[in-house]
Amino acid sequence: MPINDLLLKDERILASAKASEGGTLYATNKRVIRYQKGFFGEKMDSLYYAHIVGASYESQSYIWLVVVGIVLMIFGFWTFDLLAFIGVFGSRVVGASLVLGGVALVLFGIYSYFSPSAWYQLKSVGLSETELTRWRTANVEADAKALARFIQEQIDRREIPPPPPPAAKEVITKEIVMIKCDYCGALMPQTATFCPNCGAKRR
Repeated sequence: MPINDLLLKDERILASAKASEGGTLYATNKRVIRYQKGFFGEKMDSLYYAHIVGASYESQSYIWLVVVGIVLMIFGFWTFDLLAFIGVFGSRVVGASLVLGGVALVLFGIYSYFSPSAWYQLKSVGLSETELTRWRTANVEADAKALARFIQEQIDRREIPPPPPPAAKEVITKEIVMIKCDYCGALMPQTATFCPNCGAKRR
């Protein structure tokens, strides 16, 4: 069954890239799908953009193999000389094998340092480290980069909830009735005892 038959209504594939553990990652307008078709059938998982927190770039090198290789080479030279001196049969073959193995590890460690393995990792809420390894690209080539960029754009487009409205302040209005002073005719509050203009006592 092709991947298009498994899509939701109005769902479209907009980007895709190879997944690290086989299969393909598809970014649609609604979610990210991991689809894998094998000898025994098909498997599809999905992550909605609301649950994805990022698509980060990650890399890994094996420079530590240089140290292991050097140790192995030293042990190989030691085995080559010591066991040959003692007279152990096949010591030269064992020593040479260890030295060659050490050289191979050193070369591979140096190569991995200058050309590390790299991928784009999808980070999602609620997934363990083991489950997250299934949601990474196999490389960082153009299709993987386009997929990661599209996913990040979908995350950035999430609607940010508007801030809550400010608390309404209660305004109390007081109505004041004005009357004329009997002496000077100026307006004064009805509750006033004396006129604020002439100072005469209200009748």
